[in-house]
Amino acid sequence: MWCEVQVCRGPGGERLKRTDWKALGRGKLSVDYEPRNDPPGMVGKLVKYDCGRELPLGPPIFDARVRTFDAGFLVIGYQIVAQGAGEVVREFRQAWYCVPAGEPG
Repeated sequence: MWCEVQVCRGPGGERLKRTDWKALGRGKLSVDYEPRNDPPGMVGKLVKYDCGRELPLGPPIFDARVRTFDAGFLVIGYQIVAQGAGEVVREFRQAWYCVPAGEPG
């Protein structure tokens, strides 16, 4: 499904005020089961198509859940980030507010 997407949480997983939500742009949203994950679960991906290639619109989020609202829906999951020289892996809760949009072109 093509959506206009905004990020509702900051890079450290903190909740943002509605006025501080960051627009990612328009992309194709998919939420798929990924059995290879540890543990297996749902993965949300946002992709835009540019010159016939798939380009990520946002990072994948794991253990994705969807909640519907009147104007759109919220996709909530965990972003996995490697930080620092020692490559410490951290999980941050992330949320995307998605409003259905027509396919570009």
